[in-house]
Amino acid sequence: MTLQRDVVLAGLSLTFNHLPGARIRVGLFKLPTDEEAVMAGPSLSPYVYFSDVVQNLLVEPPLRATGPSSNPTLTRGEMVSGCNCLHDWGVQVYDWFRRGPWEVSYAAMLSNGGELENPGDQDGNKDLTLRAQVSYIFGGAGPARQDLSLFAWRQEGERRFGGADHSRIREGVGFKYLKGPHRLAGSWLRGDGMIIAGLNPPFAGQAYAVATDEKADGWYLEGGWRFQPKWEVDLRHSVLHLMTRHPINTRLPQTTTLALQHFLRKDTRISVNYEWRRGAVAHPEAIANPVERANAMAIPANLGDRVSAQLTWTY
Repeated sequence: MTLQRDVVLAGLSLTFNHLPGARIRVGLFKLPTDEEAVMAGPSLSPYVYFSDVVQNLLVEPPLRATGPSSNPTLTRGEMVSGCNCLHDWGVQVYDWFRRGPWEVSYAAMLSNGGELENPGDQDGNKDLTLRAQVSYIFGGAGPARQDLSLFAWRQEGERRFGGADHSRIREGVGFKYLKGPHRLAGSWLRGDGMIIAGLNPPFAGQAYAVATDEKADGWYLEGGWRFQPKWEVDLRHSVLHLMTRHPINTRLPQTTTLALQHFLRKDTRISVNYEWRRGAVAHPEAIANPVERANAMAIPANLGDRVSAQLTWTY
């Protein structure tokens, strides 16, 4: 969010609880999408970085077109504001219903799909995001509630890019299990329409590679074990099939993350992550230019592992 500005408003909302079965929330807040996206990270997430599939399909930088690419299926783009980072301005209707240990919940949000710096709708296009969840509750309350949950969600809207409006669809299903010292969660996500491949080549100051009619899908599976009251170990594997409609564009990043958490106090935590990162060009034969093919192959071949540490202080 703060890539282009030092201070950015991340959340501002009001919730009205007057209608039975339909709470109404208005303002700037997180979209009801995947579990990794909606959790109160970084206060809860054991991982410093998002999974490949959530990072590429849901963490959206608003872009404008800057010209054609040597690849006719792609367009060059540049950021016009900081990352939306899973948030948007809009109106959400939601609620939950309990019957014994069972709970059913829903959320429906109509949002701008634009820049966070501007609460108005710049292009007149709206996003509709829907999520439904069923849970069996073992006990507890709040963010650390222990339960087994199954959920599904879908987001559909349009983005104005290069003087035209292009479809942007995201959807997924997943589960979460948390009981005692053990946690297991996973999701499958899919994207259709406008897909952002990232910086091309992947260095600061380069243009983004944007496809307005592409597909992508991927998944992650992760789990954790609190083997001591103040220590937890976590493991996550994520796979992304990026831009699968045109073979020349298809890339296959995947990452395995090992995390160790130490809870110094109730309000202070240290997380250390080690990521084994790999990638592949799915169809190198589709890249006719030998120089472009060699450059494309060099990027995943030189992708290194990553070590990160994070201190979280909740106040």
